[in-house]
Amino acid sequence: MQPQLFLLALVFVEDVVLYTFRKSLGKWKIVLWPIVISIAASSLTMISRSTQVATVVRVNGEAVSYKTFTSRVREFQEQINMRRSEARARGIPADFYLQLYGLTDPTQAALDAVVYECVLADALRPMAIGLHEEVVSREILKTLPADFLDASGNVDVQMYRRAMQLRQMRVVEFEDRKEEEMRRDLFDNFVRDAGYVSRKQQRQILEETLMKKSFNIAKVEMSRVRSRIAKEEVSNAELESFYESNKEQYRVAESRTFSYWVVSPSVAERKVTVSDEALQQFYDKNKNTLYRVAPRAKVRHILIAAETEGARKLADDLHAQISKDPAIFEQLAQEYSADKETAKVGGVRDFFSRGTYDKAFETAAFRLKQSQELAPVVKTDAGFEIIQLLERIPASEKAFDEVRGEIESTVRAKKAADWTRTHLEKIKKDAANNRDAIKEITAAAESHKELKAVPESKANSHSLEGLIVKNGFTLHALESYSFFTHNDSYVLVQLTGKEGSYIKPYKEVASEVETDLIASKATARVQELAQSIAAAVREGVSLKDAADASHVSYEVSGFVNANGGDKGEFKAAPGLLKKAFSLNSPQQVVLHFVGNDAYLVTLHTIDSESRKDVDASVGQAGLFEEQINEESSALSQAFISSLLRNAHVDFDQKLLNPAQREESIPYDI
Repeated sequence: MQPQLFLLALVFVEDVVLYTFRKSLGKWKIVLWPIVISIAASSLTMISRSTQVATVVRVNGEAVSYKTFTSRVREFQEQINMRRSEARARGIPADFYLQLYGLTDPTQAALDAVVYECVLADALRPMAIGLHEEVVSREILKTLPADFLDASGNVDVQMYRRAMQLRQMRVVEFEDRKEEEMRRDLFDNFVRDAGYVSRKQQRQILEETLMKKSFNIAKVEMSRVRSRIAKEEVSNAELESFYESNKEQYRVAESRTFSYWVVSPSVAERKVTVSDEALQQFYDKNKNTLYRVAPRAKVRHILIAAETEGARKLADDLHAQISKDPAIFEQLAQEYSADKETAKVGGVRDFFSRGTYDKAFETAAFRLKQSQELAPVVKTDAGFEIIQLLERIPASEKAFDEVRGEIESTVRAKKAADWTRTHLEKIKKDAANNRDAIKEITAAAESHKELKAVPESKANSHSLEGLIVKNGFTLHALESYSFFTHNDSYVLVQLTGKEGSYIKPYKEVASEVETDLIASKATARVQELAQSIAAAVREGVSLKDAADASHVSYEVSGFVNANGGDKGEFKAAPGLLKKAFSLNSPQQVVLHFVGNDAYLVTLHTIDSESRKDVDASVGQAGLFEEQINEESSALSQAFISSLLRNAHVDFDQKLLNPAQREESIPYDI
């Protein structure tokens, strides 16, 4: 057929199909509706997927998806759950314990982590650091629990994947992240190794360590200046003028009154029921991880100590004899084994699981399958081991009845937490329409108290009262509610009263105003005196003469080095000695404030013998290793801090909020 004829025929067929479709449209409506619904469902799925790949944070142009970010939030929430359990076991307040680890907010922790990782990845990219697969695999193996390895020393893939599923992470994601962590460690080492201490720094270090100097010290004391000013007469007009200029000092902060209820887990657990089906379902989903009993082995062994002459040859000879006649193992163990305790019983080590003995010993033992099977000679930290399997108990799972009580406690606690949080969320969102939820929660509370007329300054993150104030000041309307967790209990807070901020009238604070005015004058006078003494010294007046003229104290220190600031004349002035050691001429002066007191220091003299020691030591090798390490560490931190400081970070607040509210569930229920 000619191409032109073929095209004409194709157009004719298309027209016929369209005509038939239009004619039959009325008949096809029933068929079309499922198609339309299917398309709509597909669209919703695509929208859901688009949310997962939506960008939450963009760091220097590199996007972090919603899915990745929520995964990191979940990881930090799991860390918080783990730390809470540790705190409970140690009897430490959970919130305080979490603050020590910087884990108060999983969303902020995840945001900090992804920004840090993106910034370092950006710096690492041009370096093109390559890692060998064996090195990466070896490092990953070190992070896995011992029971993840089977009898042959290989990774139990099923357990490995199950662990990743619990973390809601694919195996490849976990391994890629470990590889990136290794690259970041290498990067940090590169920066540290770039540390260098110059000759000028060497001399400065030596001077601080070896050189001794004596100083002239003048002190302008606030207490003495204040006592002089207190004797001066102050007029009412001056006091009222000071009050008018500093009214905000006499403002009384807004105060609020709160009611609060503490709902403990034990009380909430009585509100929920747990079915046998739920217990069985939890057991079925978690028996391979939570209730797994690791394999155990019973062996005979002969240890030839490493320091024994010809240890390897002796071990090989004994191994050859036992290979020919396994029955002589017991006799040879009694005669040759350096492990005297097991030698007495023919070298028997009773049933043990991984993590009990040397790793190389256990790997060889668990590779054996059959009774009387002999392992090759193994090198361990103690020497050379000959190992024979006597009996092996394979890995198993605890029976459901054996762990039923433990499962019931776990499931009941989870359901109680869900019940409590669901009610609290309803109350927080809309208290007026959830009166039943309020009644149920307040009835289940173990305590109900009131906190009266407290200012926002009382808020903190340690005490229960401080947390109540912190959360209560986020409320705006009277009779509204908020809640938080404290020591594993939930605390419901209701705002019941407000008293606005106001400035106290002058008559109420007249005496306080006078005290503040004198303090203000004294502070200004101390600064004026200190500046005038420093100016006089720069013009050639000795510090002693300038101090005497201003009626301030003066003394000469003994010889001290830069590290002697915790005693003598410098004890009361932290940081002053370090500044003083920068002085090289009597005409130079250091002005240093400690609280409201001012110190002025000039160089008196330098110990000549210590100067010779410094000159003789400059350039000697090996003196600066500790300082180089400190400089390098500081350089690495400063460099990474500069990268973070200069990073361009954009984030989508709408997507961050759902991640913040997401609850972490440690196990499937």
